[in-house]
Parts: sequence; structure tokens; C-alpha cells
Amino acid sequence: SRYTPFVLLSMAQGKVIIDDNRETHRCEMRDARHLDAFCYEDDLFEQFHNEAFLDFVDPFELREAEEIAERKELQRLREIEKVRIVLSMMKPAQERRLYKFVIEGKSCREIAAEEGTYHSSVSKSIEAAKKNFKKFYENL
Repeated sequence: SRYTPFVLLSMAQGKVIIDDNRETHRCEMRDARHLDAFCYEDDLFEQFHNEAFLDFVDPFELREAEEIAERKELQRLREIEKVRIVLSMMKPAQERRLYKFVIEGKSCREIAAEEGTYHSSVSKSIEAAKKNFKKFYENL
């Protein structure tokens, strides 16, 4: 047979243990009957009942988000200005053809037809404009 250790307790000690077990069971039953499925003490209520709480807006996080947006906008404006400067450094024909090709989305044949020139000359001009744009943009 298997050995099972045991401890002899007095009647008073046994009564304390029985009372404790009874109190624990009583508390568990009360919690089961009266608590919400999402326990208020565990901060789970907020996760499942968002409508009960207003969103807290941290002023520091809000200011940081505004600063990031301002930096992005400033960077965007710098890039636009840089593109304008680079375009002004190019030959007028290259600038005009590159604008029509990239911004207006026209093909080399359409640009050549508008200007009354050969397709090959427009194509070479656009390739040279791309190369110059890249070179000027990187060096600026």
C-alpha cells in the first residue's frame, strides 16, 4: 500500500480549517452570483465596454504627433522646393518634355506630335532630362 503522510490536529485546529474552507466557498459563490462576466477589478471591463469610457487624450502624445506631422510637412515642402530648383537648372526643352512625360502622362510620340519633331529626338531628350534631373537632385 502507498504511504500517505498525515498530521494529527486538535479539534480547535480542525475547526479553524473547516471555517476557512466554508468562508472561501461562500466568497466564491458570492462572486459567481454577483460579479459581471468582465471583472471590474481586473481592468478587463474597459477592454470589452469601450462605450462606458471616454478616450483619454494625453497632451504630450498629442503634441508629439503634431510635431511629427509638422516635420513631415516641412520635409515635403523642402522636397518640392528642391524639385523646382532642379527643374529650373535644366534646359527649357528638357524641362518641358519631362513635365509632359511625367506629370501629364503623355507618351514620347504624343509629345513629338505636339512639338512637330521626331519621336527619337523627344525620346533621347527625355532620357537625358531624367539623367540630368537625377544628377542635379543628388548634388543639390
